[in-house]
Amino acid sequence: MPYLDFTAGQVLTADQVDQFLMRQTVMVFDDAAARTTALSAVLTEGMITYLKDSNATQYYTGSAWAAIGEDASIYNGEVGQTAISAGAAGIVFENSISPILLIGA
Repeated sequence: MPYLDFTAGQVLTADQVDQFLMRQTVMVFDDAAARTTALSAVLTEGMITYLKDSNATQYYTGSAWAAIGEDASIYNGEVGQTAISAGAAGIVFENSISPILLIGA
């Protein structure tokens, strides 16, 4: 789907509303079944949805729905530590003595 910069006074066609507004937004559904019912005939790669029952944000790959950030790992620090940064090397936790670097999964 291309990007369109609308100008003041421009008349929107039904196709433009469908392509640029309806399919380029985060759509909210009660669950995956409701999403399937609503979108089965109009699925387009890159669509993004939020499912209220699971609090999941997903995008359509062109063949399936995939979780956004599904490869992210969550690490828990020791009691009293605060996560201060999360990068490719791991998550850095800070405590009152010294910073701790956790590397890898």
